[in-house]
Amino acid sequence: MYDTFKLLKKLCGEQSPAGHEENIRNTIKELVAPMATEIETDVMGNLLVYMGKGDTCKMLVAAHMDENGIIATYCDPEGFFRFSKIGGISPYNFLNQKVMFTNGVMGVVHKDGDKKFDSLSFDDLFIDIGAKSDKDGYKKLPVGTAGSFISPLERIGKNKASGKALDNRAGCAVAILAMQMLHEAKAKLDGKVCFAFTVQEEIGCRGAKVLADRIKPEMALAVDVTLVGDSPKMPKNSVCLGKGPAVKIMDASVIAHPQVRGLLEGVAAQHGIEVQHEIITAGGTDAGAIQPTAGGVKAGGIAIPCRYIHTTTEEVALSDVEQAATLLTAAIEEVC
Repeated sequence: MYDTFKLLKKLCGEQSPAGHEENIRNTIKELVAPMATEIETDVMGNLLVYMGKGDTCKMLVAAHMDENGIIATYCDPEGFFRFSKIGGISPYNFLNQKVMFTNGVMGVVHKDGDKKFDSLSFDDLFIDIGAKSDKDGYKKLPVGTAGSFISPLERIGKNKASGKALDNRAGCAVAILAMQMLHEAKAKLDGKVCFAFTVQEEIGCRGAKVLADRIKPEMALAVDVTLVGDSPKMPKNSVCLGKGPAVKIMDASVIAHPQVRGLLEGVAAQHGIEVQHEIITAGGTDAGAIQPTAGGVKAGGIAIPCRYIHTTTEEVALSDVEQAATLLTAAIEEVC
């Protein structure tokens, strides 16, 4: 069985912002190959991994593999780069941080010298990659090269881990762990299950929008992180770190189908898995993009509690990730 922390560290270590998922896709493909009956990559770049048999897809499991990031836009004569964001992220989260681009170039982000801290925009930030001039800069970092934070995953105590891209490499880890549980148990799946590691979720769930029309699943689960209400002066909600995965009830993009919610609650009770319930009024997941396609899909989700989302120090409890994988495995066995 994969070590949960080591698996997360490997996944989170890849630099794969939305629209540039090649690195993480190759890593996941290598990890899941021993468990899969079929693997393919669609036109959008979604990695589709199948288990089970039959012509009908009983369950679609979607976990987005992209992360928030940046893209190089301009190099000034002194060799300093300007950039734009990819995804929903604040300029304050980039200030004084290290970033790495998909071509391996590393840089540090700082603000213009005359700009005050209380009114930053991305126009006020630049990246120092060690270039001597714009000619040198463009040689090292062509316009359009994407990148993301450098923030290696580290343990916080025995049960927690913190770093960049846990949104949503934690969801990818849950899907991979579930695949391994099914494979090692030699589960007899009479129906097909598709694990879709999706692209471009952070810029509008674009990868997920094409899935259901092609696969036509009977049911779909999005596995993603969710906000918690247990850190100081955060908006209160009922989800806490370390108290188990959350069954999605609703978010800004979807109201979970009652059969999907009932399935998750039922198998959780049957297997003694402690679950919470997710209700958030902002943000959404691939479930919202999948639900209204292909004539309508029974969609819902499993949510992994996560602190400090969209920063360099996102934090999850390892036990929540493991219990989410157990919950997902049980749901698949029940349906397929």
